Amino acid sequence: MARYWQDLTDEISTLLRDDSKSSFPEPLRIAAFNRAAQYFSQTHTSLYKNVTAVATAYGNGAIVNLPSDFVELPGGGVSTDRGRWLEPSPIIAGERVPSRGYQIVNDGIYLFDPDIKSVTLWYYANYNRVANVASLINTPVWAEWALMNLTMAYCLYPNMTGQASLRQFQPRRDAGDPEDSPPRIQSRFFINVYKEIVGGFPMQDRSILFRPN
Repeated sequence: MARYWQDLTDEISTLLRDDSKSSFPEPLRIAAFNRAAQYFSQTHTSLYKNVTAVATAYGNGAIVNLPSDFVELPGGGVSTDRGRWLEPSPIIAGERVPSRGYQIVNDGIYLFDPDIKSVTLWYYANYNRVANVASLINTPVWAEWALMNLTMAYCLYPNMTGQASLRQFQPRRDAGDPEDSPPRIQSRFFINVYKEIVGGFPMQDRSILFRPN
């Protein structure tokens, strides 16, 4: 069953007792969820995707641009239009430049063989970015509760900032200790819930490349 941002933001409204979205506006929620999903994909589990990209001449070889949702490319995650798999071949100072394989560079993926016209990249990717209530959520179902908690933690940042700004004008005794800040305590609670949930699932092993067929 497809899940959309409308489903998650409604649940967040219930959890935060903010049905009117006056305390935690939709743009804040969306920004917080996108950051939470990005953090999750970078540090624990991301999508496994493939895309075919055109190679263009570059120096003595060719180059392929990295996808906009790129997170990581496992070793050997490149297949050519000729049906063969390429392996990473880093350039080593003092040795001859390889004639086959590839190297990840700032501009993308550099192919040492200039005759390759296109490649298919098998890579780990970020999840869909939420733009509005109709945005499709494609994070794992098991991670939704964790991500909602991390989202709520991020949503509390403005509250913590506002409270800190007000306290700077109070006498030291009235201002209290930073640990007296309810938003800060709540935020830590939500973050700990996130950690407990994702900690119960094995981290994605991105060193293993699944090659179809």
